[in-house]
Parts: sequence; C-alpha cells; structure tokens
Amino acid sequence: MARKATFGTMATCKVRYVIAVIFTDNTHKFVTKMQNYPHHVCEWNNGEQAIFFDDKKCAEDTCFGLNLNDTGAFVIEVPDYFNESMFKNKE
Repeated sequence: MARKATFGTMATCKVRYVIAVIFTDNTHKFVTKMQNYPHHVCEWNNGEQAIFFDDKKCAEDTCFGLNLNDTGAFVIEVPDYFNESMFKNKE
C-alpha cells in the first residue's frame, strides 16, 4: 500500500526568477533588458520593469556571466503571489 504525502493537499505556486545587480553602496537594481546579438549585453535602467525568467537555469547562467565580468549579481526566486510591480527599478 502506497503512503500518502504529508502535505499532499497543499496548494503549489509557480516560481519565476529575476536577476539583481548589487552595487558597492549596498543598493541593487534588476536586469531590465537583455541583448544577445551582436554582443551579449544586460541593462538595468531606472524606472523599468525587471525581466522575469521562467527557466531557473537560464537565469543562473546569465547571472554567472555577469559575475564573470565583474558585475556582482544574484538570482531571486519570485513566487506567483508576489506583485510584479515590486520588481521595478526606482528612478
């Protein structure tokens, strides 16, 4: 007889990912734009909405590339019950 999961009836939520770039004055900005051609470029513009990644591996690879290029960055998990407007860069 198979055992039931302890929390089998709990609701699940979808998780997406954003990338934050950290600065030396302990502030951060979210990556708002990516360009792959002709060069790989990430931008974090004031007043713009963050890019949401559905794939964790893609967000981690982009973050790894930023860190290799001396730009401190980290990935943040964003559950679907968070408001997307919370991830907008301040002006």
